[in-house]
Amino acid sequence: MDRYGEDGVATLSRALEIPAGTWEHFEDGVMIPAWVILQFIVLTGVEPHWLLTGEGERFRARPEKATHRA
Repeated sequence: MDRYGEDGVATLSRALEIPAGTWEHFEDGVMIPAWVILQFIVLTGVEPHWLLTGEGERFRARPEKATHRA
C-alpha cells in the first residue's frame, strides 16, 4: 500500500468502490475480477508487467507534459 498509507485497505477499497472486506479477500488469494485489476492499475499507476511478474519497474513513469508550439 505504498500509495495509500496505513489506512490503505479502506482508502483503496473506497476508491475502487468495493467493500474493504472484498479487497482483503483479494489479498488472501480470491480471484480478482478484471475490472478491479484495471481500476487498480489506473488508480495506483502500477506497471502491469510488474503486477503480473514482479519484475521490472513497479510504477509507470509519469508522462512529461506536452508543450504546444505555435
